[in-house]
Amino acid sequence: MCRYQFGGGVLGPDGKTVYLLPYDALRVVKVSPEASGTEVTLSVLEMTPEGETDMVWPNKWQNGFVGKNGLIYAIPVSAPCVLRIDPSSDVVDTVGHDACMAAGTCEKWEGGAISPLDGALYCVPQCANAILRIAL
Repeated sequence: MCRYQFGGGVLGPDGKTVYLLPYDALRVVKVSPEASGTEVTLSVLEMTPEGETDMVWPNKWQNGFVGKNGLIYAIPVSAPCVLRIDPSSDVVDTVGHDACMAAGTCEKWEGGAISPLDGALYCVPQCANAILRIAL
C-alpha cells in the first residue's frame, strides 16, 4: 500500500493544465479545466515502454519545473531518473539515469529552482551527495 499518491503538481506552459507527479502512484495525471471553469477533465498519461520499469519505485518524484524548452521535469526523490513530460504531445518518459543512480537510491533531491543565467534546473540535495543540474 502506498503512503502518498502524488508528490505535487506542475502548472503546464499553457497556464491552465496541471500535471500531477507520481510519488507512489503509477501514472502521471493531467488535470484540464473546462472552459466553463466549473468542471475538470482528468487524463491518465501512459509512460513510454522504455520508462515503464521506473514507475515501480516508491517515493518517485516530488515537485517539478517547466523548462525553457516547454517540457516538464520532475525531481527524483527515490526514482532512478528524472521524469519528463511533453505537454504538447502528452508523452511521458525518463532521462538522466546515470546521474541519478550515482547519487544513491533514497531521498536524493527535493525542491529546486530554475537559473535565470543558464536556464538549467537545479535540484536541492536531501540525502544526495551533490546538486542535480538538469541542463536544457
